[in-house]
Formats: sequence, structure tokens, C-alpha cells
Amino acid sequence: MARRAHAPPGARRLARLRRVLVAGGAACVFHGPGPAPPTVRALIAGTAARAAPLDVLGAPGAAGYFAMMRRLADGLAACLAPPGPDG
Repeated sequence: MARRAHAPPGARRLARLRRVLVAGGAACVFHGPGPAPPTVRALIAGTAARAAPLDVLGAPGAAGYFAMMRRLADGLAACLAPPGPDG
């Protein structure tokens, strides 16, 4: 979202991202591990999009890589799946 990792996006960039998100009918907005940052929560507020964390850091070795890939696939599938009856 941010052009610079150390600086949050400005209001103009957030408004543009929101227009793109709504026009494209985005289902998910992914962010780093942990709770959704305030900018992500603001971006998806009032839309059908959901926020979901993706952790791209894996453990060393082949087993760590495959575990990371499974976590990423599970996170993508969970967010992109149609919402249940409770929303």
C-alpha cells in the first residue's frame, strides 16, 4: 500500500486504493502478520472486502519453505472463500 515502507500512505493514495478496491470488487486485502493495521481497516470499512494476514517468513530449509507455502495457501483460501452465513 505504501510506496515507502517507513511511511504510511497519504489520504489521496488511500482514496485511490479504495476506488480500485471497490471498482474491482476485491474480496480480500492482505497485510503482514498480526492484526490489520488501521490503514487496512480504514480501506475496507464499508466494503465487502475482508482483511487477512499473510506471513511470508519461513523457517530455514525445505521443510520450512513448504510449511510457509501451506500457511500462505491456507490464508489465501480462507479469505477468498465465500463468507459463511454469519458474514
